[in-house]
Amino acid sequence: MLKHDLITKHQHGFIKRKSVSTNLLECLDDWTLKLEGKYITDVIYFDFKKAFDTVCHSKLLAKLVSYSICGNALTWIEAFLCGRSQSVRIGQSISTPISVISGVPQRSVLGPTLFLLFINDLVDIFNDLPVSLSLFADDLKLYTCYKVDASHDDLQIAIDRLIDWARLWQLQIAIPKCFGFRIINP
Repeated sequence: MLKHDLITKHQHGFIKRKSVSTNLLECLDDWTLKLEGKYITDVIYFDFKKAFDTVCHSKLLAKLVSYSICGNALTWIEAFLCGRSQSVRIGQSISTPISVISGVPQRSVLGPTLFLLFINDLVDIFNDLPVSLSLFADDLKLYTCYKVDASHDDLQIAIDRLIDWARLWQLQIAIPKCFGFRIINP
């Protein structure tokens, strides 16, 4: 996937030589340069609620096809995702199994990779906006930098697009986990 640039360069989760630290360092570097240039930076952190558990299988498979994943590979992935069931065990008691109709298995090698492909096109909705972003799996950091006298409604436009994208792909934003801040040179 990396060899063929299938995963966006903005993603730091589950990627070799990338981490929470590289995510933060890249942003801090950018923010510091903007601060030195007398820019104001508005930052908003977003988290998707139970993101790995709520990935719609049919929508994920459609995205995989858009990345030219087809044939036996697609059939194998579909078999990996579909037809699963789960139950709960407490002590010696086990509940009746129920079908799993969404989500990617998190304790597998393939699960996180499938999630990255599912969320990968999120960056495309911001292409024409002067906003920057950084991803770590299901966590998104959006920010914009501007001069004091400049208009800065781009971040609100980006937020509106994010909300629309999340609705379309059936991912909920975990509002209590979201927060924002402003970086300004006093």
